[in-house]
Amino acid sequence: MKRFFVITASLLAVSCFMSCGNKAEQEAQALADSLTTVDSLNAVAAAENAAWKKDSTEIVNKKTYDLTFLEVHGPVQSITQDGTTYEFNEEGSLIKLNGYDPFTADPYSDFENPKTKYVRDKQGRIEIMQGWESEIDYKWEDDVLVGDEWGAESMIGSTTKTYDEDGRLIKSIAKESMYDGSDASFTTSNYTYVDLDEYGNWTKRKSGSMVESRTISYYPVERP
Repeated sequence: MKRFFVITASLLAVSCFMSCGNKAEQEAQALADSLTTVDSLNAVAAAENAAWKKDSTEIVNKKTYDLTFLEVHGPVQSITQDGTTYEFNEEGSLIKLNGYDPFTADPYSDFENPKTKYVRDKQGRIEIMQGWESEIDYKWEDDVLVGDEWGAESMIGSTTKTYDEDGRLIKSIAKESMYDGSDASFTTSNYTYVDLDEYGNWTKRKSGSMVESRTISYYPVERP
């Protein structure tokens, strides 16, 4: 009887050892699987965050010819300055000027409420602005608006523009004279920036005693 008890106890011990060993192995495997799952989820989240950061950075820094024309970047929806409102679509193209399409407008259709007409060049840049008895021809160097030449009634003029490394206008030199070149005058404007918004676009700047202000609205940048 004593020998039987010893054998039985031994069998129970072996059985317990095997069962406990299997359980420990199962728990270890379960832990390893959970860690692998966590690592996988973290990797997916990190990839998504990286993609989102890249996409959002591209949105924040978005530039188009039309945005550059008005010295802005990003998901701009509208700009209001000096009583004029410019509206953009989400692709960054100018679509309305004070509520009308400036690319199809007729500047001579309404003397009391004259409209501005823009004309694009072959690259899609705004090249000409036509108004009531006035016209501006814009000068571009690749994607930078470097100046313009204009004529209005008996006057002609030109402007050259200089920018800093961030693409902000820091200096403009304007010349104007009579059509025959007489009474020529030059005006140099040096710009300092008083207020920038969260996208780095200026909302207030100064040149001498002159202060310019504008309001900018944006399309929401939503995470997918």
